[in-house]
Amino acid sequence: MSNNGVVVASLCALALVGCVPPGDSGTRATSARQGRQIVDLPRQPAKGAVAAVASAEGVITVELALGKAQGVEAGTFFRVTADDDTGRLKGVLQVTEVLGDARCVARQIGLTDRSQPLAPGDTAFEITDLADLAGKAAAEVGRVTGQDQARDAEDERRFAGLRESYRKELARLRAEYDTAIAAANATGDRRVQAAESTGREAMERAVKEHQVAIAAIRTATEENLRANLAKYEAETAARRKALADENQRLSAQIERLLAEGQQGVKRLETAGKERAEADRLWQARIKAEVESRELLTGKLAELERRLTGAPAASTAALVNDAGRDEPVLDKLARLAGELAAAREKVQQATEATAAAKAETERANRILAENQQRAEELARRLGEIDGLKAQGQQLQAKLAVAATDVATAKESRAAAELARLEAERTLYDLAARVLRLANDRADTAALQERLKQLLAAKTPAPEAKP
Repeated sequence: MSNNGVVVASLCALALVGCVPPGDSGTRATSARQGRQIVDLPRQPAKGAVAAVASAEGVITVELALGKAQGVEAGTFFRVTADDDTGRLKGVLQVTEVLGDARCVARQIGLTDRSQPLAPGDTAFEITDLADLAGKAAAEVGRVTGQDQARDAEDERRFAGLRESYRKELARLRAEYDTAIAAANATGDRRVQAAESTGREAMERAVKEHQVAIAAIRTATEENLRANLAKYEAETAARRKALADENQRLSAQIERLLAEGQQGVKRLETAGKERAEADRLWQARIKAEVESRELLTGKLAELERRLTGAPAASTAALVNDAGRDEPVLDKLARLAGELAAAREKVQQATEATAAAKAETERANRILAENQQRAEELARRLGEIDGLKAQGQQLQAKLAVAATDVATAKESRAAAELARLEAERTLYDLAARVLRLANDRADTAALQERLKQLLAAKTPAPEAKP
C-alpha cells in the first residue's frame, strides 16, 4: 500500500510539472528556422528493453536500447513493466542523456516494490501523457485498497468463529492433558522408584565386585613386586660379588706390575752404573794412549841419537798411575782387555735397558687398562646405586598405584551415581512425554520409541526358586 502511494505521488508531481496538454503531445512543433512553421507527423510511443542497471550513491541509473532513431530526447519519461505474464508496473524512468540512435541513459524516479527492483530484460514504454498515467494509477490503487479492505473484513468474521472453536477445543484438550499428566506422573513416579531400587541394588553389586577385583589386583601386584625385588636383589648381589672378585684380581695384577716396574728401575740404575764404569775405562784408555805416544816420541829421539853416534841411556817408560809399576805396553794390553769386557757389559746393559723399557711400556699399558677397568667398575657401582634408586621409585610407584586404585574406585562410584541420575532424568522426561496426547503421528511415534527404550532398560525379574 505505501509503495503504491509513493508511485502515485511521484506521477502526480510529474504531471503537474512536465506534462503536455492532451492532443499536443508530439503532434506539433514550431521551428524558427527560415521563419516557417513545421508540423511533425504523429509517431508511436517508443518501446524497448532495459539493457543494464547500475547503482551509485543512492541513484539508480538504467541503460535503454532506445535512442534518436525512436525519437527519444533528454527528459522523456518511461514506465517499466515486469518481464513476465503479469505485466505489473515496476517503476518510472526519466531520460538524462541520449548516447546514440539506439542507446540512452535514464535515472529511476519511482519504484512500486523495493523487493522487485528493476532488472535487465524488463520492458520500458514511453509515457506521452503523465496526467492520464497518474489518474489510472490512483484508480488502480483505490480499487486494490477496496478489495483488500473487503477481504480483511471477511477474514475477520471467519477468524472470530475459528478462534472461538479453537478456544473450546483448547480447554477440552487442556483438561484431558491435565488428567493424562496426573496419570503419567503417578506411573512415572512408580517407575522411577522401581528404577532407583533396581539401580541401587545394581550399584551395590558393582561396588562389591570392584572391591573384590581391586583386592585381587592389589595382591597380584604386591606379589609381582616382591618377586621382582627379590630377583633384582639376587642379581645385584651376584654383580657385586663379580665386581669385587674382578677388583681383587686387578689389584693383584697392579701390584705385580708395580713390582716389575721397580725391578726395571733397578735394572736401569745398574745399567747406568755400568755405563759410567765404561766411560771411566774409556778415559783411562785415552790417557794410556797419550802416555804411549810420549813413550814412542822418546824412543824415536833415542834412535836418532844412536844413529848420530851420540851416547844415550835407555829408559823404561812406566805409567804414572799411583800404585802401579808396569810398562805402557802392558797397560795398553790390559786396558784393551778391560775395554772389550766393558763394551760387552755396555751391550748387555743396553739390551737390558731396552727390555726394561719394553716391560715398562707393557706395564703402563696394563696399568691404563686396569684404570679403565676400575672406571668401568665405578660406573657399574653407580648403576647399582641407580638400580637401588629405581627400586625406591618402584616402591613409590606402588604407593601411587594404590592411591590411583582408591581414586578409581571413587571415580567409578561417582560415575555410577551420575549414570543413575541420568537415568532418573530420562525417566522423568519420558514420563512427561508419555503424558502428552497422542493425537499426532510424530507424538505417538516418539511415545512408542520411549516405551521400547524403557522396556529395554528395565531388567527382567529374576526367577525365584
